[in-house]
Amino acid sequence: MKRLLMCIAAAIIFTVALSVCCFAADTEPYMLGDADGNGDVDVVDAVKVQRIAIFVDHDTDGSVERRADVNGDGLDTVDATLIQRHVTHIKTPYAIGEWIYPEQPTEQITEQPTQAPTQKPTKDKDELPFVPAR
Repeated sequence: MKRLLMCIAAAIIFTVALSVCCFAADTEPYMLGDADGNGDVDVVDAVKVQRIAIFVDHDTDGSVERRADVNGDGLDTVDATLIQRHVTHIKTPYAIGEWIYPEQPTEQITEQPTQAPTQKPTKDKDELPFVPAR
């Protein structure tokens, strides 16, 4: 019985720690194109993307896709090619090698619906009518 309670407690602690870890990973800054997360975009990152794209390696927690999905259409060999172009100093239209700072989660502020005016707007007696130019 004691062992069962210890296992349940360990499972709960693991689940909470995993959810906190995943939440923190989504809000931490990262370098675009840095697949391995070492702070540098190099050929190793391109190879890692290629290996994941052809299902040799796996991105179990989604962190590689988040950092290395350069063009935003999912992790594929195009991302690996764009990273290779960056490494060889060929320009790309993407911010590869630059730090990305995700927005911090904020509370949703709900606005109160505005009420329609109950009276028609009154016309100013001194207001001149609009006459288009000829």
